[in-house]
Formats: sequence, structure tokens, C-alpha cells
Amino acid sequence: MAERVRKGEYGPVLVVKGKHKGRVGYYDDDDDSGCAFVFFDDAVKDIGVCGESLLIPMPDQINRRWLHHTAVTPLFLERWKREYPQFVFYINGFMRDWARYESSLAD
Repeated sequence: MAERVRKGEYGPVLVVKGKHKGRVGYYDDDDDSGCAFVFFDDAVKDIGVCGESLLIPMPDQINRRWLHHTAVTPLFLERWKREYPQFVFYINGFMRDWARYESSLAD
């Protein structure tokens, strides 16, 4: 049986209740009310970056109790990483810097 996701256990998830029941998404963040931000492939926003069109996934807010761990990686995430490698490089660098910043706050 799959385990429920706890706050901060980011990654691929299976939604087990609600309007997205049975879908695999990517749990990425939280809000203070117990909701998780989960990305699915059909919720995208087209933004312009340096004159180039870029499709950015937009998250749905889902009760964290409705999420279970899964080993399945959402295909839209892999597709996006292949289509926009320059932004993946930028985002990875940003996330490393953010993690360093957060750990410095804990000291």
C-alpha cells in the first residue's frame, strides 16, 4: 500500500481523492493551510522570455492528505526538461542557491 505524503516530501505523487483522483503529478510546494501545489501536464501558461515562447506548468492546490508516493515520473516534466534544457540549467542553479540560503537561515 502506498504511503501518504508528508509536508516537504516533494516529488512524483499519485492523487487518491478529489477531482484529480488517479492522476500522477509532481508535488512541488505547500501553503500554510495544508494544501500542496501539484503540477499536471494539462495546466500550462505560455510566457514570453527574451522573445521566445515558453510553456510553464501551473500548479493545482490539492489537500496533502490526498497524495501518495509513487515511483512514476510525470511525462510532461521529462518532456519540458528536454524542450528547454537552458531553463533547466538555470532552475537547477537557482534551486541549489536557494537550498544554501535556507540552510544558512537554520544556522
